[in-house]
Amino acid sequence: MTDYVADIRAAAATLTAPPIVVGWSMGGLAALMYGAAHPVAGVVTLGPSAPRQLLESPRREPPRPGVFGPEVYGILDRTSLQQPTMPDLDPDEVAIALASLGPESAMAREDRQRGVPVDPAAMLGPVLVVGGERDETMQPASCRRLAAFLGARYLEFAGASHWGLVLNRRALDRHLGDVLAWIDAAENPSPSGGLSLESRP
Repeated sequence: MTDYVADIRAAAATLTAPPIVVGWSMGGLAALMYGAAHPVAGVVTLGPSAPRQLLESPRREPPRPGVFGPEVYGILDRTSLQQPTMPDLDPDEVAIALASLGPESAMAREDRQRGVPVDPAAMLGPVLVVGGERDETMQPASCRRLAAFLGARYLEFAGASHWGLVLNRRALDRHLGDVLAWIDAAENPSPSGGLSLESRP
């Protein structure tokens, strides 16, 4: 996971100001790790992997090199537009998801399963945690628990699965304005220091 954070750091080094870092799923945890160690204007994390402090039963074995495929997430037929893990996506959206699939790092996955700690007190900017109402991978309750742990704002995308957080155009049309309003407030904080987006179920 620290390799992914190094990639974020390299990209941020090309910018003239601290960034808003946005991450989905595993990338959400990487964004939080970055935000706890580097200046950020804010962190937006969508359906993020949980940090070590919130894992119920962390993996004990050390991470091993190798790769894995989408079958571990329940995607068993890469040709079918009927995917149980994507119940909210239309056929075009499913096709985009399937086209994005490839081998992933087993070491990074097992690193996450062992648990990567994130210190809420170390966060160097505000955090928005986004959950999906129909997300079975990172369930809304887990996302709400993370938001409470971090002292972050929480926003839930109605009707969105894990994939729907980034591909469901109807959910994005409904909620993207709220995310952009939060980002605008993070980049231009009010004198009182608060952000205008309210936590919502």
